[in-house]
Amino acid sequence: TDDAVRAAGGPDAVIAPADLADPLAVASLVAAVYDRFQRLDYIASCAAFTSPLTPLAHQRPEDWVSAIAVNLTAPFQLMRNAEPLLRHAKGAALFVTCKEGQVPRPYYGPYAAAKAGMESLVACFRAENASSGVRVALFDPGPIATKLRAGLYPGEDAAVLPHPDARAGDAIAALLGDAAA
Repeated sequence: TDDAVRAAGGPDAVIAPADLADPLAVASLVAAVYDRFQRLDYIASCAAFTSPLTPLAHQRPEDWVSAIAVNLTAPFQLMRNAEPLLRHAKGAALFVTCKEGQVPRPYYGPYAAAKAGMESLVACFRAENASSGVRVALFDPGPIATKLRAGLYPGEDAAVLPHPDARAGDAIAALLGDAAA
């Protein structure tokens, strides 16, 4: 991606690896972008973690902690750390969700709970920024061919699913367009 941006005349990307389960790392990630560009126009929160599909009574506590950390706490930390910069830039924030956030299914307990919590946080963040000029969007790409999905559905033919790139335009439209997307 960095090569493509530079080939199009854009600046070098900021490479700042971060463990999204670490709240301090998320703050450092936002700070790294600000240090480099002195602004932040957009954020997209699309990382996800799910534990193996199993009944709640069989979920490992460490998988619960990871699911909440990546799917709920990391988006909160992005909101918290990026909001002042987004307000200054009149920017936008996109948060990726999935149907399990609205319609929980058996065996998805930690993931579904975290996504539902994230959706509620996004609604609060959107309301809190309604008059600030910051656009806040929630986006559900539907089933797509990702490594996470392949782990959940090992027998599924990924070739019949859209590649994430095929939904990128819709995500960008949600980010730039209607905040209720």
